[in-house]
Amino acid sequence: MAEPSVKVMTIRLPAELAEELEIVARVDDRPIVEAIRVAIAEYTAARRADTAFRRRVRARIEADYQILQRFAEGGATSDHI
Repeated sequence: MAEPSVKVMTIRLPAELAEELEIVARVDDRPIVEAIRVAIAEYTAARRADTAFRRRVRARIEADYQILQRFAEGGATSDHI
């Protein structure tokens, strides 16, 4: 059975926040990385549920689409270069 895809990331935390994270993870009897995964999952779930955030996502998709279309069509991005 194939293992799920994993992306390795590095984070930098202020010392006080890192200490708090270590304590929370130890009290919850879980690895720090698991506490981080849970926090990120909860954060992203909250963002997905936020209608204002979803509106900004749609605006970003549209802006990115327009830029990608210019590349696909071979058009110049600026006549000022």
